[in-house]
Amino acid sequence: MGSRAAAVLARNEETKSGPPLLVCRRSYKLRILTASLLGVLVVVIGIQLPNPWNLVSVGAAILILLGVWLFDQRFRAHLFRDRIDVQSIVGRATVELNSATKYGQSASTFLINGIATGTALKLVVDDGKSRVVFRRLDQMREMMELLTELERTDVLPVALQQRERGAPVRFGPLRIQGDMLHVQNKQVTLAAVTTVQADNGALKFRVSGKRLAWASIPIFAIPNFATLLELLRREPDLQFQGFGG
Repeated sequence: MGSRAAAVLARNEETKSGPPLLVCRRSYKLRILTASLLGVLVVVIGIQLPNPWNLVSVGAAILILLGVWLFDQRFRAHLFRDRIDVQSIVGRATVELNSATKYGQSASTFLINGIATGTALKLVVDDGKSRVVFRRLDQMREMMELLTELERTDVLPVALQQRERGAPVRFGPLRIQGDMLHVQNKQVTLAAVTTVQADNGALKFRVSGKRLAWASIPIFAIPNFATLLELLRREPDLQFQGFGG
């Protein structure tokens, strides 16, 4: 997965003003499901209501159906090296991608870093005011793979520099600073952590001398998850379980 995404980025390194790396649309399955449900709704309303209200209700349902269909048909997400341009029936928007971008996934369908992480993609940029959530895209896997690679090339180097300076590196409810791992209101030395485990959509930390997991955090709650994993993999003697590849 990583090598394929890296190859795409390498071929398109100078595409900040050129063609996008990837163009995503709404999943056609969603449109079919929406049309089917609204079609059933039309039939039910038409049977239950007398004339002329049944015609009015059917007409309203048809207009709603067309509106939903047009909204999905117009949606496009264009992924560039430095931004995502989003086009929909309500207009256009741009989300800049940089070293301050927080990448995250939610739910549990697609595999990133060998574990199930999400069908929805969440991005928070800079001071947290710019936020975008993508759901039900027809190329969600490809989008996630490319963004994970962008995280590796843009976010990871900054995190490594922070680590070298002894500055805190934050991942939502987790923080690594010096030789300490902070998870919510708990902390432990990294040397005491024996195993990092991916289990049922959660990231679990096991420490020496304890049978149960010392801490467990849903993966979808951890921004820049790939960067966190890379920092942890650099710790000596730390074991990993539940991660493919």
